[in-house]
Amino acid sequence: MDELTQLCQTRSEIYWWLSTTLATELSDEQLDKYQSAEIQAFLQGLAVTPALTAPVEKLISALAAANLRNDARLELCADYAQVFLGNSASSAPPYESVFTSANGHLMQDAYQQMTALLDEHNININDKYSEPADHIAIQLDFMGNLILKTLNAESEDAIRASFALQHNFLQTHLLNWLGDFEMKVKACDKFGFYAAVVALLFAYAQLDSDWLETELD
Repeated sequence: MDELTQLCQTRSEIYWWLSTTLATELSDEQLDKYQSAEIQAFLQGLAVTPALTAPVEKLISALAAANLRNDARLELCADYAQVFLGNSASSAPPYESVFTSANGHLMQDAYQQMTALLDEHNININDKYSEPADHIAIQLDFMGNLILKTLNAESEDAIRASFALQHNFLQTHLLNWLGDFEMKVKACDKFGFYAAVVALLFAYAQLDSDWLETELD
């Protein structure tokens, strides 16, 4: 496996992992996997990067604390509902439109733009998600798909164009609202698991954007 292939697969897997974590309540299988040695090793690997050390350590601590709860999955399901499924006054709805539109409503310009992007890149989400296109999980899934499309590039110019597309998406449809989203999740999440996940997401998206910008210079 060449370096570009490995890098693209790793980056896409990180976005897809974060997408599945934020898409809906965790299943028993997901929670068991997050407590596994495999995921712990994966997180420790991420923590080696200085920009990710603090958020990864918070997530590891939150996972350890979750394991001590009486019924970890049900408790985390309740946390998910409290943090993401209420109204915008008492929770952090995971939709770009809520954070970027003047009225804070769903299905605004960001939704229209994401729908157009999914159509443009022939990515069908209907079998996988029952949410508006600007849901955070769909955006992260889309980012993972954009990254893997780099592997179809047949020239240096095509790779550069793919990197530019990814950088633009990060800037215009993720980093434009993730900072506000992170603060709102932190304020709503009393236990701290989802606050740690979103903090890691925000830090990783910033790091990834910086890397892409360096590659494009």
